[in-house]
Amino acid sequence: MNRMKKQRDPVWLSAILWLVLVLCSNGVEAYKAVLLMHGIQAGPSSMNALANMIQESHPGTTVVNIDMFNDRWAYTPLWLQAKGLKAQLEALQRLPAFADGYHLVCHSQGALICRAAIKLYTDHRIHTFISLAGPNNGVYGPYWLDKYWPKFTVPKVAYVVYNTLAQHLSSIANMWHDPAKRSLYLHRNSFLPVLNNEVQHAQSEQFKNNFLRLSKFVVLGGEDDDYISPVASIFFGFTSENGADEIIDMASQEFFKTDSFGLKTLNDTGRLTVTKAVHASHESWVKDIDLFNQHIEKHLI
Repeated sequence: MNRMKKQRDPVWLSAILWLVLVLCSNGVEAYKAVLLMHGIQAGPSSMNALANMIQESHPGTTVVNIDMFNDRWAYTPLWLQAKGLKAQLEALQRLPAFADGYHLVCHSQGALICRAAIKLYTDHRIHTFISLAGPNNGVYGPYWLDKYWPKFTVPKVAYVVYNTLAQHLSSIANMWHDPAKRSLYLHRNSFLPVLNNEVQHAQSEQFKNNFLRLSKFVVLGGEDDDYISPVASIFFGFTSENGADEIIDMASQEFFKTDSFGLKTLNDTGRLTVTKAVHASHESWVKDIDLFNQHIEKHLI
């Protein structure tokens, strides 16, 4: 009887050790790799604070800070930037850390570049895409006009930015969404209406299918953002053609109602999270530990 007991002990001990190893291993591997993409007039260093917060909160996480189209090169047309990012994603997906999927966290203009890269990349393994204060439905208004085209008035600048040359030279022109010039926007803006499948094109179906490969899409922004205009654009809303005082929210946008690129499907299947934070400035999303702890960290599991 005693001899039988001695023979069993090593088996139970081995089982316990095996369980501990599995649990420890799971704890280490629970965090998917994270890619960070900076915004306009910035570079990878602007995302360093966020990278540090991720690594401190989730030790062992592989964090890659994308180093491309930095500073003045951030004004490169958005389709060129998206294709460049897609090439980097293809290279990174060959690495073991990205084999089981990864998260993509993108700030400001970077959110548009990331969404475009996702739609271009049929075999992407992105699990969660987080848009931090991104101009998801474009930009418009006196603030952006004074900053980038001070010599023009709002009604006339559309004829400048929707010029073929401007569309091939400037990311700002690619983001310009003039609600009062709807037809001009749809037919002369070579980026945003195509990205949102507001116009039919050869890759419309591919764009929607690739976007729907996401397990989760998280849209975060401040309800009083101090950079994106209109602020509603962060949350896929926008100014009405009747003026800045009238906002059309995401659910009332035509691209949402028709599910042109899959946003409604993500919402209906519980894969879309939209959060409007109070007292959150544009830059605070990549620097503020409280915003990170409250709104970002939980999506990086």
